[in-house]
Order: sequence, then C-alpha cells, then structure tokens
Amino acid sequence: MFSSRTNLTSRESILRYLTNAPKRLTERDVVVLQVEPGVPGKSLVLFRRELGRVCNTTGAQLCYFHHTDIGLDKPNAIRELSVMHWKCPFYEPRNLSKTEFYHDEEFIGTGENGLTNVLQRLAAKRPRFLGMAGSRYTTATGYGEFETPFGPLERQVYDCVRTNNIKEVHLAYDLTVFLEEEKGFYSPNRK
Repeated sequence: MFSSRTNLTSRESILRYLTNAPKRLTERDVVVLQVEPGVPGKSLVLFRRELGRVCNTTGAQLCYFHHTDIGLDKPNAIRELSVMHWKCPFYEPRNLSKTEFYHDEEFIGTGENGLTNVLQRLAAKRPRFLGMAGSRYTTATGYGEFETPFGPLERQVYDCVRTNNIKEVHLAYDLTVFLEEEKGFYSPNRK
C-alpha cells in the first residue's frame, strides 16, 4: 500500500492499518487498489473480500486502478497517480454546496470554493495522471454509477484536465461493496 503517509507491503499490515484507530477508514475515504497480474489467486481473492468487508463496514469507497489502461506496465504505477476525490451526501450525490473535496489525501475545501481550490492545485502541480472518485451514495433513487457533484463547474473540471495535459484515469468502483451494503448504514439515526 502506498500513500503519502505510509508504505505498507503485506496484506495483513494493510488491513491492520485500515481498521485500527486513529487511522480507521471512514465514509469520506476512498481506497484505490492496484492489482498486479501474477499475484496468487486465492490469497488475492481473500484479501479483496476482506478489504471489501472493511469498506462496507466503514462506508469507504473501494476503487480499482488498472495501470495497464494508461500504458504503465510496472508494479509502482500507482505512485504516479494523483487522486481527486469527494465526499458528498449519501442521498444527494450531486449537491455541490455540501460536498467536501480532497486531493492526494488532503482536505481542500467544501462546495464551489473547495472544487475551485482543487482545480488551482491541479493546474499548479500538473500531475501526469489523475484518478477521480466519489464517496458512496444511493443508486436506489435513480442515480447512475458515476455521479459527480461538479454542477455548474463540470466544464471547468474537464477543461483543467485537458489544458494541463493531465490524463484522466478511470477508477473502477467495486460494485460488490454496493451490493453487500448493510441496510440502514447511512440512516440519520445510525450512531
């Protein structure tokens, strides 16, 4: 596991890190997993199942990064990926004013100001690759698989990516986490 804060390599240490306070995952977290070809099947399946369970329990979003999609055929490709993610209300995934924005694990701001600050940061840093992912939300009310809260700034987001020669990378959501979701997890009465 690579992040700006840690570099863990064993599956056990990754799960321990993600489940122990004070680093425990929360609903505002997005976990990006790069799966390498040639990793033994059974252990990988067990790890992914356990990681999915952890994300399901905490409300974190689990995404997969397929580095071969962008022509990077190396084990540390994820280190070249910059990530912009957001935490939106579970029942209002398009609500810009209530959405928190993050860039490379750092909280940047809320609403239009937060998104504008992320775009300024992207323009200044100009990462080669950018993955975008949002927090989990309900699909039961007609929302699609990849909703964004960008609203009137949506064009600015994609213009920023294009004009700064940043390649957008599709981060695939782990739909099994959606399918196994606990009923009532996002209930306002849940403690």
